[in-house]
Amino acid sequence: MTSRISPTALVATGLSVRGVRGGAPVGLTSDVDIEVPAGEAVAIVGESGSGKSLTARALLSLLPRGLASSGTIRIGDRDVSLLDDAERRRLRGSELAFVMQDPFTMLNPLERCGSQVTAALRGPDGRRLRKAAARDEAVRRLAEVGIADPAVADRYPFELSGGMRQRVAIAAAIAENPAVLIADEPTTALDVTTQKEILDLLERLSRSHRMGLVLITHDLRVAFSVCTRIYVMYAGEIVEAGRPVDVRNRPRHPYTAGLLRTEPPLDRRVHRLARIPGAVPAPGARPAGCRFAPRCGWAEADCHDHHPALTVLHLDHQVRCRRADELTEQLRPSRTDEPPEPAVACAASDRALIRTRALRRTYGPRVAVAGADIEVHAGESVGLVGESGSGKTTLARMLVGLTRPSSGSVEVGGVDLASRHLSSADWAVVRSTAQMAFQDPYSTLNPHRTIGAALRDGLRLVGAEDIHRRTDELLERVGLSGDHARRMPAQLSGGERQRVAIARALARSPRVLVCDEIVSALDVSVQAHILNLLRDLQVRLGLSLVFITHDLAVARQVTDRIYVLKDGEIVEQGATGDVLDHPRHPYTQRLVASVPSPRPDPGTELERGKPA
Repeated sequence: MTSRISPTALVATGLSVRGVRGGAPVGLTSDVDIEVPAGEAVAIVGESGSGKSLTARALLSLLPRGLASSGTIRIGDRDVSLLDDAERRRLRGSELAFVMQDPFTMLNPLERCGSQVTAALRGPDGRRLRKAAARDEAVRRLAEVGIADPAVADRYPFELSGGMRQRVAIAAAIAENPAVLIADEPTTALDVTTQKEILDLLERLSRSHRMGLVLITHDLRVAFSVCTRIYVMYAGEIVEAGRPVDVRNRPRHPYTAGLLRTEPPLDRRVHRLARIPGAVPAPGARPAGCRFAPRCGWAEADCHDHHPALTVLHLDHQVRCRRADELTEQLRPSRTDEPPEPAVACAASDRALIRTRALRRTYGPRVAVAGADIEVHAGESVGLVGESGSGKTTLARMLVGLTRPSSGSVEVGGVDLASRHLSSADWAVVRSTAQMAFQDPYSTLNPHRTIGAALRDGLRLVGAEDIHRRTDELLERVGLSGDHARRMPAQLSGGERQRVAIARALARSPRVLVCDEIVSALDVSVQAHILNLLRDLQVRLGLSLVFITHDLAVARQVTDRIYVLKDGEIVEQGATGDVLDHPRHPYTQRLVASVPSPRPDPGTELERGKPA
């Protein structure tokens, strides 16, 4: 690996993680080399199961019981691999810090935020700071991460928004001024504007503290927007590494090219999203040759027989592919100039399947939804977009009868859910008109019952005959085999569980499927599968969709019209392309501007600065 001008904060060489399965040793990750310059950010990207988070935990010496690591880890001039367990524990916080995807897992819900930020700090005498001094220091540290309100130091985590909690978690993580901060999917659950704020914050802190940043993410846009080097992992090993501009514009590994092609574009709607067939092989079931070969459209016989080494191509661009030089042009990202798909035309006189008028929901003095007017017609896809707390989910829950309106009307299949006197027949109409699929399917499935049992419950409610056959049909409809009926939720991947959630919603043959952030936590390749599935179901079943999302690129691919919500109000609406291409409201303009964009190529910037 070539030397860098910046001093190195962390270097990992030959980092491997192994465990035991069925009494036999099994390798989980192998020979991972990572270099993190001080004051810069690097990203580790890849699908779930590729080994990203396991590598992060190995760097932190936080592997689960039963797993062991080997290789060399250096922080500055210090060889961490030579330290004992007690010394490694002392390094966490002081030299190595960690931020997780969900700050609730890092913050004590029973302790005030300020005291958690300063918990590890000590005064000149080695003792904990006195109460007044600790609060003053907490306020200062919170201000550094963009929380200007001193009262936040006295609040509990549950009193804060997701973005605020993540800022508190970052403040606590860097309190001891560590050399390296490892952030594992820190923005996955955040809306686009909060995501940008957190990414800008991490980048600023990295530079100002001369702190190395390791960003674990499956979001390529996020990686390209803040990092100076990208490591692409697949099945436990690095398959490509290089500068963002090289990895983005000139990918040399088929897996990297596949990830780039599955990313939904923001500037246009494509007929069908590209996808990577198959799945990441599990440890112990990995091919002897190239681990990506079974999923690769360019694999040859030698690819299946021989495991390739990670080789340097040029300018510190590394790749693990024996055909890298042959496939340069084939792997180069290509922009497909497809004709725009026509939007679904709905005449104003058509009877809407769902119609709201002045729909309002309040919780005491707080207004969650303020006078929303929306319509959903047969066969169309309607998007609800906006930041967290904008009212999207509350509005969606009122559309299916899970939340009662405070005022206004919401007609579903002609039944006004705002009425105080709904009969069982009314509810039957509502349930057969609209069903909902939720963001986290695991929390809505009973972990002690099989997938088949969950689907059969829905079929019984509609009096379906030959339930076992209908269960298999539902699974096949969402691209799963009948064998999945005998599995438990924990035996399925995230994408498979989301397909099951959609199948369960379809058990009552609804005319409208309400999807609440159903792809927000999925890898881009799995996300492409789900979005393509929804498009197929719309065509085959004549479904209408209400799609709630904070990802504007996803909204572009799925929806015909969108409503933009801010603080419970609809501030802009119209055809999706018109709203995203020519946003008129300042809030919509801010949403579009917040979508992560690639860092400028430093080489290009230098070229611009040359004298003529």
